[in-house]
This record gives sequence, structure tokens and C-alpha cells, in this order.
Amino acid sequence: LVDSGTYAQTLVLQTQLPAGTNAQCDYVFVAFYNGLPSAPLSTEVINNALRKADIPMTADARQAKLREMFTLVYDNITQYRALVGSAKKGDYLEFNSMSSPDPGACVAVEKKDWQPLAEQMVKDGNTDGWAVNEQVFPRGAKDEPAVSTVDIFPSWDAFTHHYDSIRSAWKKVHPDADFSSTMAQHGKLCTIQHTVLYKVVDVVTPAK
Repeated sequence: LVDSGTYAQTLVLQTQLPAGTNAQCDYVFVAFYNGLPSAPLSTEVINNALRKADIPMTADARQAKLREMFTLVYDNITQYRALVGSAKKGDYLEFNSMSSPDPGACVAVEKKDWQPLAEQMVKDGNTDGWAVNEQVFPRGAKDEPAVSTVDIFPSWDAFTHHYDSIRSAWKKVHPDADFSSTMAQHGKLCTIQHTVLYKVVDVVTPAK
């Protein structure tokens, strides 16, 4: 499906923290599209993809097997508004769900303050990437997160030393801005409601 252009890329994420029976999901499956998502895949498209992948299974048999193995908890459409770097297998991905009185202003301040910071952190080797996203659907007063950010770390050690590396990079890209006061103002527009840490267990990109 990636090689055919149906998807631009896919990720499989395994939840690390919070863990236990209260964790919302054990795994998250992410499909990236070039543009808007296509209509739900037809049986014919899935059968063709399975055949080309040499998987001896029909679309109906695949769907029955999936129902045995997992329960879909939630699905949504999110568009990233800024992207730095990318995720690779073995990375740790921190997903921050945010509420905001003005999602557009939240995205704008994320791009102004955090995008250059993220670019510096990737350059320093402390992270593999960053993104700020805005939820497209569902979208309403009760449908959160309105905005989310993603921090991608190359190792567990990079994740645990995240705040040290943030402060170091901040001094390089925002030498005249006080970190604590900027974050206090930032929190008025972008309030983190929940954070989940995942491990990237699979990445599928187009064949070269």
C-alpha cells in the first residue's frame, strides 16, 4: 500500500508510559497520506495488496483475524502544521495532547518558539524530530486534542535527559528570551492535557 502510493508512510507504536490496564491503547497504527486521506480501502484494493505482498490471505480473512487480535479504541485525522526530522524504528516518541482557546494561535507560537528549538536539537543529536499537529476530524468543542506535538528521541537516555537538552538548545536559538517566562506565556495558549510515550516498533516507507 505504501509502494502503490495509497499511503505515504506507516508507523506502528507500542505504548511505554503510562502502562498497565489504564493505558488507553497498547498499540497505535499511524498512516500518513500525501494530501487528504483516501476513502476506506475496498476489498479489491486490499486483496490486490495482499497478493502483491505474497500474503496468502483474503481481505475478509484478514479482517476476521484482526477482529480476533485487537479492538479499535479510537480513530481520527490529524494534519501536521510543521515537521522537523523523522522517526525510525527503535525511536521513542512522546505525544503531547493539548487544549487551546485558539488552536491557530497555539500552532503559531509552537512554530515560532519550538520549531527552531527542535531543529537545533536534531542538529545536536539529542532528538530525531518534532512536529506540531492540528486535529482535523473529529472537530468540536468536546473533541480534544485540538493541537498536539510530537518529540522523537533516538534512545531512552535521550528521552530521560530531554529537559537538559532543551535548555541547552534554547540558549542557542533564543539567547534573549527567558525560558521560564516564555513557557508561562506559552501555557496560556497551549495547555498539555496528557502525554504518552511510545516506542516505534515498525516503519514502512516506499521502496527505493
